[in-house]
Amino acid sequence: MSTMPQGAECYARSPQFTHENVPAKLTGVHTTKAGVWARLIVEDGEIVYTSIRDNYALRLQPGEPHLIEPQEEHFVEFAKPGAFHLEFYKLPVLENLEWLETSQDE
Repeated sequence: MSTMPQGAECYARSPQFTHENVPAKLTGVHTTKAGVWARLIVEDGEIVYTSIRDNYALRLQPGEPHLIEPQEEHFVEFAKPGAFHLEFYKLPVLENLEWLETSQDE
């Protein structure tokens, strides 16, 4: 399974989605953005997460968050009515690139 990179920061959270209001773009094949990890959190019911890239499906329930890697092609569907939300993480942007350039020259 994937792990969140050290230092990744949560920068956004989706609204709560239910079987009644989940957007079609989430139930269709899509990807996360480059440099963005998503954490799928089931609040109630059961979600099936399918990774197209890695060719597997997981049944997720409350207490079983799943990490989605950047640009991972996937889709979700409800196995049982319920609710879920997503948290989005990215690594902070370096404020001062001179430090990086200097440390690489040493």
